[in-house]
Amino acid sequence: FLLYNVHNHRDNHHPRTNAVYQHTSQLQQSEYGEWSSDIRAKLDLSSDSSQNELNFGIARRFYPDSSQEYLLGYYAFWDISHIQDQVFAQQNTLGLEWLSHQSHIATNMYIPYRHLSTQLTWWDNGQYDRTTRERQQVGIQKTVRTLPGADIHYSHRLTLSPQQSLGLALGYAYFQDRSFTMQGPKVGLDLSEYSHNQQTSYQLFASYDNHHKTSLGITASVTWHDPIKSIDRTTINPYRQGRIRDIDIKTTPVEKRPYIRVKALAGPLEWNTIVEEYLNNNFKVIMVNEHETSDVLVLGPMWTWYETLTKDVEKRRTEIEKVKQDPASIKIFWTGEAANSPPQDDILDAVDIMIGFDHSDHPKYHRISGAYYWGFAKNLSVDYDPNVDLSGENLPTPRKDGCQPQARPYFACFLQRNADPNFPGAVKRLELFDKLSEYKFVASGGPVRNNVPIPAFEQKATAEWMTQCKFMIAFENQHHPGYVTEKPFRPWLSGALPLYDADSSVRSDINTNAVLFAGDYNDLDEYVEAVKELDQDDEKYCNMWEENIINKPEQNHQIIHDALYNRIDVLITSKLIPSTTADKLGFRR
Repeated sequence: FLLYNVHNHRDNHHPRTNAVYQHTSQLQQSEYGEWSSDIRAKLDLSSDSSQNELNFGIARRFYPDSSQEYLLGYYAFWDISHIQDQVFAQQNTLGLEWLSHQSHIATNMYIPYRHLSTQLTWWDNGQYDRTTRERQQVGIQKTVRTLPGADIHYSHRLTLSPQQSLGLALGYAYFQDRSFTMQGPKVGLDLSEYSHNQQTSYQLFASYDNHHKTSLGITASVTWHDPIKSIDRTTINPYRQGRIRDIDIKTTPVEKRPYIRVKALAGPLEWNTIVEEYLNNNFKVIMVNEHETSDVLVLGPMWTWYETLTKDVEKRRTEIEKVKQDPASIKIFWTGEAANSPPQDDILDAVDIMIGFDHSDHPKYHRISGAYYWGFAKNLSVDYDPNVDLSGENLPTPRKDGCQPQARPYFACFLQRNADPNFPGAVKRLELFDKLSEYKFVASGGPVRNNVPIPAFEQKATAEWMTQCKFMIAFENQHHPGYVTEKPFRPWLSGALPLYDADSSVRSDINTNAVLFAGDYNDLDEYVEAVKELDQDDEKYCNMWEENIINKPEQNHQIIHDALYNRIDVLITSKLIPSTTADKLGFRR
């Protein structure tokens, strides 16, 4: 028979519409029971899903006594369901049932089987589509799991007339895999109407499970069947009519975000945490290599950096032309380096957005301090709470203990890898290191001037190392308008007083009263004397130490983060989503 079913599935706000074909064949029958086979195929007609299924089962029912007032049975089913992108979930079901004229009790145990995937040549046009499809399938098989579990159902039916019956249904289900659990009861009222070749049922139900919470809904179904066979069966043994088993395979939630192909050059995507966050929040990202086509091209801080620094004009022109020819729909260039931060016309012409340090009102340019890409920057706020680590990195929070300059093991610290003489700031901070070392021991935990064990090169380890420092040498590599990196922020959050030098324009990004700013002094010797004076005057030191390095609301991490995040959103939703590539990837689903 064909079942047309509309119901409000609890994990979806839209009603589901299914067409189900079922064929039951009696394999063997005797006075005491029967063997039968059952095949069901479900076609999902909903616009928001494609959970098509095929079920095949064998059932054995027998009559314990000659009166035939009730029936016992057991059955086994093999189910396969399409999840997404030609990936199929498989499941085996074992069940027991007790059935009388008015009541039905059934319990099922669900045993998942491994996923399988197929590749259809009429869908995957060419190697490019096939490679993308394979990556999508791998992602689905890693994240979507079929849930093992069990359920029990009880229903009791009252005959109102030869054409109508009213039923009460109760059930409880439990499904669990690793850390994902779905369990809860379901109760419903069912009204059924019969004609010579049709049964129409309406069920009002309420359910609860720990994952989807409370659900209320109405299920409507119409069943057409062979009138002759139906009359014969209902006349002889009406309670022996088959019950439609729940054929939905339970899985962990299927991710509905569309796929997007991303290519990152001249620096990993994760270096720009805001762009990475946006893409991962809104899409299922497939990273492709340099020679593959992508939807989004992300150019990191090393793009054109060396060519700009060495003034290799021809090589720079070649790199820019390669990006212009790339078929990606969106091209994002971000930099943490001053050399390629200026909004030059040839670069802006090649990309959709350029993210750098410079102050510019060019419509394709977005200014942001490089410090705000990193997790520790979440703590940067005019309402900074020294007791809370907001970064998610479990960083130390030494500022909750107050100033305590005498509790720091090291007078001053140095943590640098760059000693290139082409960078004036790198040269100047080495001079400062040498001059301060004549006064007291300066601990160098980096490769340059190393004299103590080097901490692990990761955020938490370096932050913990900085908590031991009273002062921290934090000069920028070079002076450039707007160029401020993580250098003043990380030591400040770690409880060290930053010894900072940069272009004077950084006053718009930080509170220079919270650091000892070299720009406030005539030369390095005068600056060194100021360091010594702070070291010898705890009150003066603590007054500076207690200043917040962020003193303007517009410097808050959340405001700066949201400005770039929302701009990327506007760019992608306005340019990428209407494109043909996006449509192929499912943006319009």
